[in-house]
Amino acid sequence: MKRTDFLLVVIAVLFVLNVATLVFIWQHRPPFPFPSSGPGNGPVPLVNPADFMIRELNFDEKQQQAFAALRDDFVNRTSQYRREMEFKREELLALLANGEVARADALAEKIAALQKQVELATFEHFKAVRALCTKHQKGKFDGIIQQVLRMLASPPGPPGPPPHLPREG
Repeated sequence: MKRTDFLLVVIAVLFVLNVATLVFIWQHRPPFPFPSSGPGNGPVPLVNPADFMIRELNFDEKQQQAFAALRDDFVNRTSQYRREMEFKREELLALLANGEVARADALAEKIAALQKQVELATFEHFKAVRALCTKHQKGKFDGIIQQVLRMLASPPGPPGPPPHLPREG
């Protein structure tokens, strides 16, 4: 066998192995894409957390209806808190012009109290969702809840570039 024939056979074998590897990877990919990683939180999937929970916990129709009602109530309550926090943050940043430290401290306390309400509402929501689960589903719920919380905490889209800070010199 000539050297060129040998090299052609090696190239053909490598090509077939590459194609087989790509097919294997394509068929065994995760159920959702991972565009980027969150800061120390692992992959950030592009999937609706509610749909993910329904699929992973295999909720029946009755459970899905109860879950939808819980989710709507949770979204309404937390949206109200988040809007109030955004208004308070805008007020806080407006104080930069005059430097009212006492007022800034009071606004920071109000923002913290609203964030506490969001955290408690989140806890109560997932406690109620877990109560919907069967014994088998509760085990699965306990296994996926951290992933669901990361989904909820992930900002939409990729992070922007870091801010450019002027160098002192």
